[in-house]
Amino acid sequence: MADYDFKQLSSYDFEILVRDLLQKELNLTLESFKTGRDKGIDLRYSCNENNTIIVQCKHYANSTFSDLQNAIRGEKEKIKKLNCKRYILVTSLGLTPPNKDILKSILEPYCISASDIFGKDDINNLLTKHSEIEKNHFKLWLTSTTIMDRILHSSLYNQSDIELDSIKNKIKFYVQNKSYFKALDILNKVNYCIITGIPGIGKTTLAEILILHYLEKGFEIYKITNSINEAFEMYKPSKLQLFYYDDFLGQTSFEEKLNKNEDAQILKFIEWTRKNKNTKFILTTREYILNQAKLIYEKLDNSNFDINRCTIKLEDYTRVDKAKILFNHIYFSNLPIKNKEEIIDNRRYMRIINHPNYNYNPRLIEWMTISYREGICNDYFNEFINLLNNPYKLWEHIFENQLHSYSRDLLLILATLPNGVYIDELKESFEAFHKHKAKLYGSQIKDNDFRNALKELDGNFISNQKFREKIFISFNNPSIRDFIEGYILNDNDNLKILITCVVYFDQIKKLLSLIANKCNINLRLYENVMIEAIDRCFESIELSSLNNSSIIKYTNTLSERLYLIINLLIKLKLSSINLIQKLFLKVFDNIDYFELDEFLSLIKLMKKTEYKQLISNNFISNRIINIIMLNYRYEELYGFDIIRKFYECYPNTLTQVDLDNIRNYFINFYKNDIDYMIESTETYDELDDYKEKLKDIGDFLSINLKTELETLEKEIEEKKKKEMKEPDFDYNIDNHEKVMNDSLEEKMIDEMFESMLEK
Repeated sequence: MADYDFKQLSSYDFEILVRDLLQKELNLTLESFKTGRDKGIDLRYSCNENNTIIVQCKHYANSTFSDLQNAIRGEKEKIKKLNCKRYILVTSLGLTPPNKDILKSILEPYCISASDIFGKDDINNLLTKHSEIEKNHFKLWLTSTTIMDRILHSSLYNQSDIELDSIKNKIKFYVQNKSYFKALDILNKVNYCIITGIPGIGKTTLAEILILHYLEKGFEIYKITNSINEAFEMYKPSKLQLFYYDDFLGQTSFEEKLNKNEDAQILKFIEWTRKNKNTKFILTTREYILNQAKLIYEKLDNSNFDINRCTIKLEDYTRVDKAKILFNHIYFSNLPIKNKEEIIDNRRYMRIINHPNYNYNPRLIEWMTISYREGICNDYFNEFINLLNNPYKLWEHIFENQLHSYSRDLLLILATLPNGVYIDELKESFEAFHKHKAKLYGSQIKDNDFRNALKELDGNFISNQKFREKIFISFNNPSIRDFIEGYILNDNDNLKILITCVVYFDQIKKLLSLIANKCNINLRLYENVMIEAIDRCFESIELSSLNNSSIIKYTNTLSERLYLIINLLIKLKLSSINLIQKLFLKVFDNIDYFELDEFLSLIKLMKKTEYKQLISNNFISNRIINIIMLNYRYEELYGFDIIRKFYECYPNTLTQVDLDNIRNYFINFYKNDIDYMIESTETYDELDDYKEKLKDIGDFLSINLKTELETLEKEIEEKKKKEMKEPDFDYNIDNHEKVMNDSLEEKMIDEMFESMLEK
């Protein structure tokens, strides 16, 4: 049985729900009938000029019976003027039989029976009786007991009432638009979807709503926090699983997130997902970051991301969608009634809804209605319009005029570090920057500046979380990081000092990435300090970060670090033979067998650049082959693959005799290994991966493996048939894009906002 408290519904949502339920229950059509604020009619049925049935909706879920009783007494005179034959009262407040009797006595003779008074339990009974209505009102079923129980027991969420309240609260503000239906359709057809869009447009929210949809379908949910390897570890093709990778290319640049070879691994996991209806894969990223990544990573560029992605655009929000977003945020906010009236009077909400600036997005609406004001603002509407005209003015004013210098310094430093950084590492970075600035400008600092900055910023600009006796600091809102990063790039002095004072490799990587993404920046101002910073921090310790209740180490081998630096220098159109030579020697001196894969990828990159002269020395190739031969195991596929990659980099190093010997070893290896792999490999995807590696090595050694590969393919198909179990999904996606002319749109929007100040 349905059991809702209806607190997640606005008054307008509640009225639409009541209309749908009573139309089904009474088998007639009710029309919305607004005659102006507080005129006593919400819905009516009339076959002639007389009002046959009048329905009054009272959304009193957060009120008392005494409040409702007083309101109904005030309705009596209005009902007389309506001259209706039957009056139905529907309220979201729970009612006892005595409560109904009291209300009936007030409403007589227009209320014929106590059965024409519907309380919370009666509405739930109707929802149980007409379950299809429940499905059409997504705010209801997304917070149903079934879904909330599944959230509570899902590893994706903390198991607490606070987390459940947070989810319910987010749903209150969400407005379905065509992006939801497009994403759901893509997931239905190909099982994965990449959600892209500008910051603040609602990518993460859309992903979370889709997750709730699949929770209701019985899927287990897994959030990927660090790398795609987590998905491979948890993947069970016979189970209903959804994998969620938020900001999979990083929040501000792809260099921040995409690990070595992860582009290929992501595409591989997508291919697994595409073939298995039991698995769904949702990824989110910002549009410009995806475009940048595709310029660097050929495999991403050649993939079908463009085909199977859902890009949320401002155009996806119809005027009615924008109206609902604004309405929901104002309705559920704690804005003073004076400020709400300021938006509603003279239909000023239409100026906000019709605002031409691209900055109209859910995040800004949330800020102006939920986060921005705690008291009455005497010019609230104009401030709202000014924010839409230039949203960064808001942060800029607070940053430059309301914060102490130590707090500004902390925010600047935090933007150079991974979000959710360990407080001790933040403090070390802050003090290096803060002290250098004080010395440079002759200003005074105090020992407690770091502590005071945390205190001033906590809860507004930053948040802290304690985990395993350690404290981690993060930005309170992604838009704050966006602003700080933009501020850094437009402040030559602070940018140069930040580069000069970096403590960790991840800081210089972040700053170089920001600069690389900025157009029309004078790189000569920073070239020398960048080279010095890269050299100084190249071997710094790895940073810790808290992500989804797990501590992540931002681990990069020295080979991977140099790979990133070379890519960034190429993008910045800078050159430093001396620096790269010095760093390459550091990498080379520390190389071992288990890092050869990354090292050979670095060699392959350098061969395409001006740094190819640094790797042409025979000593380098001889050292690599010696490491291989000292550690090589003829029973491991990895060893043969390393030799293949080495040969791609140094094709003249191995003689024909060497290749013949390796070929013989491989023949003995694969003949003895294929049967074992077929018997011991549990899943088809593992066997498929084995087959692809075997094929690459066979091509390298000119060995015809056609028969063996066909055998493996047959085994893969057999295992796939056993593992694959098609779930029985019932997709019933309504067409969101309904044609509505301007007059109907405005009528609907006006009715919505008129209902805000009514009860």
